[in-house]
Amino acid sequence: AVGGSFQEAISRSIEVSSLLLGRSPWMAQSPPVGVSSRDAHESARSRSISVQSSAMREGSEGSNRSVQLEEGEASEAFLRPVRVSSTGVKSSRRSSQERDASRDYDPVTGEELPDLDAADKYEDQPPLSTFWQSVFNSTNLLMGVGLLSLPYACRLAGWSAILILVVLAAITNYTAKLLGEIMEYQPSVKLRDGPGAYTIYGFADMGFVAFGDFGRYFMFVVFIVETFGYACVYIIIEGENLRTQLMHFDAFSGFHKTDYLILSTCVFLPPMWLPNLSVLSYMSAFGVFSSLTLFLGVIFEGAVGTKPNADYCTPPQCTGSWLNPSPTTLYKLGDLPIVIGLVMVGFAGHAVFPTIKNDMEQKGQYKRMVDVTYVLVLFAYIGMAVCGYLMFGDHAEEEVTVNLGKTLISHVIVWIVLSNPVCKYPLDMAPIAFGLESFVQITFKIPYNTWVFTSVSLLIRTLLVAVSLAAVLAIPSFAVMVALLGSLGSFTISVTFPCACYLKLFWSDLSLFVKVVNVVLVILGVFGAGVGVYGTIVGGATEDLLHLSLLPPLHGR
Repeated sequence: AVGGSFQEAISRSIEVSSLLLGRSPWMAQSPPVGVSSRDAHESARSRSISVQSSAMREGSEGSNRSVQLEEGEASEAFLRPVRVSSTGVKSSRRSSQERDASRDYDPVTGEELPDLDAADKYEDQPPLSTFWQSVFNSTNLLMGVGLLSLPYACRLAGWSAILILVVLAAITNYTAKLLGEIMEYQPSVKLRDGPGAYTIYGFADMGFVAFGDFGRYFMFVVFIVETFGYACVYIIIEGENLRTQLMHFDAFSGFHKTDYLILSTCVFLPPMWLPNLSVLSYMSAFGVFSSLTLFLGVIFEGAVGTKPNADYCTPPQCTGSWLNPSPTTLYKLGDLPIVIGLVMVGFAGHAVFPTIKNDMEQKGQYKRMVDVTYVLVLFAYIGMAVCGYLMFGDHAEEEVTVNLGKTLISHVIVWIVLSNPVCKYPLDMAPIAFGLESFVQITFKIPYNTWVFTSVSLLIRTLLVAVSLAAVLAIPSFAVMVALLGSLGSFTISVTFPCACYLKLFWSDLSLFVKVVNVVLVILGVFGAGVGVYGTIVGGATEDLLHLSLLPPLHGR
């Protein structure tokens, strides 16, 4: 019983964290009456449950409905009386002659699904996201860490990095659409009790349906590694930018890079202790504003020709102006593996795309929503890469904010960028914290809402922060950490897994061309992850990257 419960806790941890990572003001609705805030957190992925029934195999006409329910509403609907056979025993399967064409039936068991009309009239049912709200959610999801490192990717690969950017955008756009088709697959196994028992909601369900328990646990491991890696990246971002802002104050004159990393974890610790992350999940939508401010700020600084940060480069090596560009290179091949990882991390939103689709009012517009999102994101990415590389050339730093000068606008941009990780760090750590807390509860039978559980929760979350700090101190380079995430996590989640799952579930229905395309993408995903990780760790960064990341900083930094 304990093992089964922990397995359920793992799946719930993945699904809840997927929602938290992609949440916006339109996806963070208040829980219905009778549902506690923690219950709402842990069952948030059920806020848009799609109860569907396809046409019956027996040949009778079936209806297809997709009704959005809160978990509380769904439970209420399932308390409706169930028809009983003349013998007094509940009928588990109806013949096609007995079925009412106006009703919905479970395609596997044949049981009549509850009347959802009452649930449709539920007064407090929260609205789902419109098309443009879903575009906002997806843009908030994709634009983030990757935006900071694009000029540095151009520094390593020259202008060929733009071609890599476009190719990876096309591939991940295709695989994001595959996820929508996989979610329409009707599994023959029951995935959960209650509504949506045969509906695929996220990666845990996809992995289980396609590859059994191995698929579910494999995705759990990859997902946790990726989210932990992003948390480490946020520590580096916070530390590097705190250093640029505080290094000139006397109180911080003796601080080195390690000290700023420790300071950033101290900033992240209080929000990690929050028992309810609802406030932070609202604030995570600030990420779009942060990315937009960074994008427009860099373009403006380059237009007026503000002098770059002299601690890193000076004219004529880097001019700080895209109107009077710095020296650039057409292409370089030596650091190609790390460049692919740096670019790929900008398209690592696939883990949350299923949640966004479930949250859409018109799910039929999902593919169009993905296309619009990618056009907006690609425009911002190319703009940042081109302007940043023209401004700083072959002296672009791992984070473009470090290169910016000492103007008021530059300081505002950096402080806005600094505020974003404070919200996103605890949200990224949430699935790991929830999973460990569930394990402790199940193993030691500790009741929730007791001082013992609260103490254990605080200890677990503090240890997670300490472990992430230890990982960052071992790999303090922003570029190396992001490249590892892009190579290992993003290629696996955004390329390999969607294509492999799609092939496994729809093989007999696919044309030869589609099969070949997806097989090639699976091979490309595995190859890209392996080569990217190997190249980043062993030789991709070379002496220049090692110097940037491992040597003590200059000028008291």
